[in-house]
Amino acid sequence: MENKISLKRTALVFAAGAVSILILLLIASFAPSRSAIVKTQSGEFFRANRFVFAGGYVIMTRSYPSHDSKKELIARNDIDYSLSAIGLEDISFIEYIDDEGDEEAASVPPQYLGNYHINVSAHRGTLSLWEKNGRIYGAVKFPNWAHGAVEYLKNVTIKGNSLYFKRSVSTPAELRKTGAGAYFVQHYNGKYSAGGKIIKGSYSKTGHRGVWEAKKF
Repeated sequence: MENKISLKRTALVFAAGAVSILILLLIASFAPSRSAIVKTQSGEFFRANRFVFAGGYVIMTRSYPSHDSKKELIARNDIDYSLSAIGLEDISFIEYIDDEGDEEAASVPPQYLGNYHINVSAHRGTLSLWEKNGRIYGAVKFPNWAHGAVEYLKNVTIKGNSLYFKRSVSTPAELRKTGAGAYFVQHYNGKYSAGGKIIKGSYSKTGHRGVWEAKKF
């Protein structure tokens, strides 16, 4: 009889712990986005955001795979994110960064900003690029895709005549807003021509690569 009671108590404790973890993961998915580079005690580097600190752990949305150096991590664009939990004792440092604009607006030609008609593998919409507080930001909208919502881009960078940005749906809130059928991450690279009036390039996501182009209004 005592063994049965002990087993029930153990099961309840386990169930309560599992529920607590699920609640923390849910909270992390809705937490404000604040991007960072994390280094573990074993020397691995990865990107992370949406932090929730709980006891001796931090719940976060982190990138995969990890990299052996910060330089290698920053150089890579093909990054996927998922929810994770890691013990604070396993973290060497957390370096907070601004992941939406890495390029100083003063160095970007003004003709590279503005509104464009964009065509991504036959999906037509609009691309907007602008400057705010010394940073470059962007957004896309595809009226005939899902809810046709405005999607704010991440990691918008203009260097020389090259443009890079990330389009992603990686949180439940973004999933509801856009109406996307699943989470995804797309990495876009493009080249300006005709004095900034045309951008042509390619984009990639897991298992797929396509082409895109944009023409200024």
